[in-house]
Amino acid sequence: MTIKLPTVELHIGQQLKKRREELKLKQSELANMLGITPQQLSKYENGIDWIPTSRLYKLCKILAITPNFFFEGLEDVSFSFTEKGMWLSAENMIGQKVQIEVADLQGTIINIKVGQETP
Repeated sequence: MTIKLPTVELHIGQQLKKRREELKLKQSELANMLGITPQQLSKYENGIDWIPTSRLYKLCKILAITPNFFFEGLEDVSFSFTEKGMWLSAENMIGQKVQIEVADLQGTIINIKVGQETP
């Protein structure tokens, strides 16, 4: 069994909501600036819908941020459970991957791998 943590869409949506709230903008205000409904903006913020590139660009202009803001802190993280234990894997944006194998529920670490995957 594998559990995936937040998707890219959800992470981007959380970043969008964070910045909107920092600027003290209501959903309806930002939606109006984008020419969309508040319901559509809510779908973006909740990671239900992906944001089209042109709209992402417009958001950057309105919110005075760079596109990198939406990806800050984004890492691919997953948990995998086996009969013998659990694996925690994390990969950052530049391809560095960390894997930790936990041998039992008490948390004894029996194997740690840090490396860069090749494409």
